[in-house]
Amino acid sequence: MTGAPVSTEHVIDRKAGRKRHVVSRVVLTIEAESLGGEAIDTAVRLARAYEAELVALFVKTSDMMNMVSLPFGAVVTSRAGVTRVIDRTMLDHRLDRLAHQAEAALARAASGVRWSFRTTTGHTEQVAASEALQGDLLAICSRTARHVSDAVGAMPCSLLLLGDGLDSQGRGRDRPVIALFEGDTGMLGAAREVAAAFGKELAVVLPHGMDARARRRATDWLSRRGLPTRLLQFSDPDGAALAAELARLGPGLLVMGRDAAASRQVQQAFETAHRPLPLLLVS
Repeated sequence: MTGAPVSTEHVIDRKAGRKRHVVSRVVLTIEAESLGGEAIDTAVRLARAYEAELVALFVKTSDMMNMVSLPFGAVVTSRAGVTRVIDRTMLDHRLDRLAHQAEAALARAASGVRWSFRTTTGHTEQVAASEALQGDLLAICSRTARHVSDAVGAMPCSLLLLGDGLDSQGRGRDRPVIALFEGDTGMLGAAREVAAAFGKELAVVLPHGMDARARRRATDWLSRRGLPTRLLQFSDPDGAALAAELARLGPGLLVMGRDAAASRQVQQAFETAHRPLPLLLVS
């Protein structure tokens, strides 16, 4: 898979007369354990919103493949109470079937979107890191890879950590997109794109210590676009307290700057608490 790196800055959308966050590809990694969610629908909507290519990777995780070679991993008990022996070859065939199902689901959903699909083996975070290019939106669908941002490191791509998807048609339908603003209007632009793509309300949180100039930049940016946006000022400087308040607000997606100080504290607090909150880190 190849792709030409592009700038992660913003370009003018001449139809709307506004700046847009540049995304050249949406790269989605899928694990067998998270296949039943809405990750594919989420990735397709994002690719359509950004007019980007969608690259889907079905990951046969190394941990799963290695587990069946262990003595205690050779016997699996089903929900019906039936015990059966499973070996690596059987597991590989089962994962191939799931990969075919995922590709078929993608083909059904991706009308009007340029897409590709392939199966690979490895650790999800390592697969994602090796695939990431400048200008990508890297969407990781995993229940366990909450530390994937460490593996991706300083790569110049935005990172979306998913559980099952943004739940756009389920119980999370009315949950807002919440942006943690620390001075970067580009992050607000990314939050706006996602909110529009999923028909969600946009709320903007200003962390403790936000100076008047940065606050005015946020309010001016929002007012020029006529966005129906909630603007919330947070007074507690503690990152864990801020994370708790953001969780209480019940976001469908939390959008933060990849390298901003409060954002790093909040991400660490969520990872420590193991909260499965969809999180978009914008580069």
